[in-house]
Amino acid sequence: MLMLPEVSGQLRKYLGVWRDLEMLEDSLAGAHQQMLLVKEAEAMGVVHPLYSLPNRCALLLKARSAHATLAATLKEKRDEYDKDIINYKVRSSFSTRCFHGGRKSISISECSAVLYTKRNSGF
Repeated sequence: MLMLPEVSGQLRKYLGVWRDLEMLEDSLAGAHQQMLLVKEAEAMGVVHPLYSLPNRCALLLKARSAHATLAATLKEKRDEYDKDIINYKVRSSFSTRCFHGGRKSISISECSAVLYTKRNSGF
């Protein structure tokens, strides 16, 4: 009976080493595939797609950067146009003053701020 805990511990150790060995074998298989790709590229020369990879990667990064810049510019323009629309609505609806809830008179700029806040908060 004293041997059972020792056997159990050794079995756990063996299973851990077995998992490590399987991971190493997978890594070795991946390294072999990479080596085959390099050998194929060397055999084909500069016509192999691997040689154009840095250029294609640079083009992709440039396109992503341009896309992000354009998206930010479009967002700024959309926000600017939203403010212009609100200002137009305020000015076309009220000549010099507007009434907020019918209780108190406020200026156009204050009314514009109230409408902009309500629009952005979902009202």
